[in-house]
Amino acid sequence: MNVLFVASEMEPLVKTGGLGDVIGVLPKRLKELGLDVRVVIPFYKDVEKKLRRLNYTAKTLRNEEIIVTIDWLPYKGRIKEVCIEGVTVYLLCNDELYND
Repeated sequence: MNVLFVASEMEPLVKTGGLGDVIGVLPKRLKELGLDVRVVIPFYKDVEKKLRRLNYTAKTLRNEEIIVTIDWLPYKGRIKEVCIEGVTVYLLCNDELYND
């Protein structure tokens, strides 16, 4: 079974509340049960800093732009990928939305 979590935070990369704890633990537990689990979170500047501190390297997934629609407005971005404790995490990159 394939499971995709889309969230605003994930421990150990970014956490402001309980959601970060859940997304930091639940995907790992489901992966241990044999599921193909992946997570999508925003690539905030703090996430980039935390990746460096934790010695993880995020690689760009394809060299293409993607378009994400929010309230019918299109936003261009890129996707980076990193493996955190066995779970594939996709980082949605968009400076306009996350880096002000």
